[in-house]
Amino acid sequence: MNNNYHPGELFQNPLNNSLPLGNVNQPNNQLYIQNFIRKNKGKTATFHLSFPDSIEWRDRVFAGVIEEVGNDFVLINEKGNHHLLWSIYIDYVEFHDKPNY
Repeated sequence: MNNNYHPGELFQNPLNNSLPLGNVNQPNNQLYIQNFIRKNKGKTATFHLSFPDSIEWRDRVFAGVIEEVGNDFVLINEKGNHHLLWSIYIDYVEFHDKPNY
């Protein structure tokens, strides 16, 4: 029944030389959007947001100084009006000066 079975034989898989062995240097600073915006606190930026479930407020644009950045929000000051922008709705950001990165 098991005519092809040979006890005691050991087969090894050849090593794939394309995979690095040992320590691999990986970037420590993965740049996520919130980290990028956080590095630009105090700068003026324009935020373009889309609200897909809203008919009246489909697309909105907010411009102001970045005051605070959390894991899922950005707080900006637009001429004395503070806006809490949820990151999930941010399409893109325009910086008025060269951004820090």
